[in-house]
Amino acid sequence: MISIRGVSKKYGRNLVVDDVTFAAEAGAITYLLGPNGAGKSTVMRMIAGLSRPSAGEITVNGRPLGEFSTTATEIGFGLGAFARNPKHSAARQLRWQARLGGIPIRRIDDVLTQVGLDRVAARPTGKFSYGMLQRLNIAGALLSDPRTIVLDEPANGLDVEGTLWLRELLLDLAAAGKCVLIASHDLTEVAITGSQVVILGKGKVLSDTTNAELLAMGSGPRPLESAYVEITRSSLEYTAGTRS
Repeated sequence: MISIRGVSKKYGRNLVVDDVTFAAEAGAITYLLGPNGAGKSTVMRMIAGLSRPSAGEITVNGRPLGEFSTTATEIGFGLGAFARNPKHSAARQLRWQARLGGIPIRRIDDVLTQVGLDRVAARPTGKFSYGMLQRLNIAGALLSDPRTIVLDEPANGLDVEGTLWLRELLLDLAAAGKCVLIASHDLTEVAITGSQVVILGKGKVLSDTTNAELLAMGSGPRPLESAYVEITRSSLEYTAGTRS
């Protein structure tokens, strides 16, 4: 479980996250949505311990991240598909990550198979497609078999088969009791797999509802899209023109 209570973040005089409170529960897939500049990436970085909140508290499985002697079994992060050495193979990338986190090396073969990269484990990651890099990014998040998983736009770059694979993976993780938090713009997958949906705008929480409740707010053939557009309308910093 991830609990965020009254969290704010300032960079100088710029308040980019403003009194954000929400929770991501075990056994559920929680999506963090919002327009560009809404504060999603900043919230993710604070959860990962890469940035400190200016105010408020973030706990993972009931404790601040800094209190764990090792965070590996508690939480796994997939925050960037390009965080790798292009000369390293997929297996070597994960070996480095395992050693850094005190994770048994035997887990590497398991997660490479889980994400469908076992046949290209020896290939340099510099020759990977973006979709393959996303799978490697997800493998890194799963490497320690953590109780909580945080992913930033994991569907980016995936083809149709990859999207269907990711959908089943996320549902399986939640069914196994994992807490899954995802920052995303992919409303189709949110509608299919989401349990809870938190929408940010200009650093504030605009909505925190179940997926079913959010869908009920919408209308027309794409109710989630219509609900999202209505909720975020006042928080957009720019809008495209419309044809007359």
